[in-house]
Amino acid sequence: MRGAECWTDHRLVVSKFQLKLPPPIRKQRPQKRLNVRACKDPATQENLKKKMSDLLQNSTDDSTSNVTDCQSLTNEWSSLCSSIMKLATESLGFSSKRHQDWFDDQRHDILSLLHEKNDAHDALLRNPNSASLH
Repeated sequence: MRGAECWTDHRLVVSKFQLKLPPPIRKQRPQKRLNVRACKDPATQENLKKKMSDLLQNSTDDSTSNVTDCQSLTNEWSSLCSSIMKLATESLGFSSKRHQDWFDDQRHDILSLLHEKNDAHDALLRNPNSASLH
């Protein structure tokens, strides 16, 4: 279809389209990771081995060898997984994420002040109408 002037080479374009806006991306908290570097310490290794052997001996004593029901097998597996994870967190703990900051990481007074500032900022974001936080 031509425009208002017949001698131009412009054409009218008619189209139909539908816009779909994706939902906003929300930041997720990073997953906690076990501190596997603690396994380099021989005392930690022995402690973990001892606790793991005690856990496995207790779990084999409690369970029956004739597991035919799928549901009971799933329950037994999930309880074993949760027990191992609990034992590993007690023995190894979680690793902390380390950034290269402009200040020395060994300066605990600066880290405590930064932590206090971040907590105050979080409290202000949770309750922006509070007069005591301003």
